[in-house]
Amino acid sequence: MGTNALFFFFLILCASGALLSLFLPDRKNPLALAGVASLASLVILLPSGEILLSGRPFQAELWTLPFLGKLVLSMDRLSAFFVFLTGLVFLPVSIYSAGYLQRYAGRYHLKTFSAFYHLLLGSTVLVLVSGDILSFLLSWEAMSILCYLLGNFEH
Repeated sequence: MGTNALFFFFLILCASGALLSLFLPDRKNPLALAGVASLASLVILLPSGEILLSGRPFQAELWTLPFLGKLVLSMDRLSAFFVFLTGLVFLPVSIYSAGYLQRYAGRYHLKTFSAFYHLLLGSTVLVLVSGDILSFLLSWEAMSILCYLLGNFEH
């Protein structure tokens, strides 16, 4: 599987994890979060590790917005290093969350938390691979809003 396919598989995993969490009951959400987010973290380690080792950059043009230009995603060795670190951080956090969130079942809406968590993982990586200013600003805004919502989840 190529770098482009792995990267887009990662984005599909993040989106499907967010959607799946909305349809699962609260008691099953921690395990689903741990499984899907851990898999997504492992998947993003592969293309970033490949770029770190080979030095061949990744670039994908998403679509063109009228009057704003093309939305581009790109990853060179520097951004691949930070994407790799992001995957390494999210992997144990995702695994740990399965047990940690069990104590909140029934008291908080774990569906919301799980959806926000998957979207945060995706938006964090998108910030690092943004190849133009518009995609950077959109992903940065999504990441900052999701961090705020997760940080204030209990309150």
